[in-house]
Amino acid sequence: MSPQSPGTDPLAPLADLPGVPEAVEAARAAVDALHRHRVMRRRRTEVAAEAALRGARASAALAGADWGLEEVRRRTDFGTDAQARTVGAALRATAEAAHLRDIWKGSPMRVLARLHLVAEGGVPAGSETGTGAGGTG
Repeated sequence: MSPQSPGTDPLAPLADLPGVPEAVEAARAAVDALHRHRVMRRRRTEVAAEAALRGARASAALAGADWGLEEVRRRTDFGTDAQARTVGAALRATAEAAHLRDIWKGSPMRVLARLHLVAEGGVPAGSETGTGAGGTG
């Protein structure tokens, strides 16, 4: 594999595959419709929290811990077995990712390292350890 120039997107050719432009437009239209929905306007914080929870659950499922959504909501101990640790890691990483958006553009490797630390349980989500903020890390 040859190195990419800084401005080259290695995934750009995927946009030209058959059906991709149509799928992108359909997804964009669906997102636009959601943004116009009255529940999204009135309760966006709750909707965002639910989306984050479902995303974390799906991430854990991809890693082999396919728990039901109600089980994820109900549990408080995520350190007892391998699946519980996987779900806990997904929840911690998802919660932390929201705090790291502004750092991503300037230092994606720092964000990935931070997410790894948080997922492993080495630092609490939301702390400044490992972010370079406030002279820590």
